[in-house]
Amino acid sequence: MAKQWYEIWFNDGYRGLMRGKEELRRNANIFDYDANTVIKEKECSLMDDDGHQVGGVQLIVYKHNRIQRGRSND
Repeated sequence: MAKQWYEIWFNDGYRGLMRGKEELRRNANIFDYDANTVIKEKECSLMDDDGHQVGGVQLIVYKHNRIQRGRSND
């Protein structure tokens, strides 16, 4: 089975890629998100202490020569 790719992004413009669920789980401890939510929902928001969204994590899917991020309509 091919590795899945996940993208983490922040409002300041930073974006990073994570290869596979193991790396997704490792980074969850660093960036304070729930890896199981990302696996189940295909995305999650990163929130600051005041409840503002500062970024997110999402599954990247390559399908029909196009990249689809997060939840996509099939």
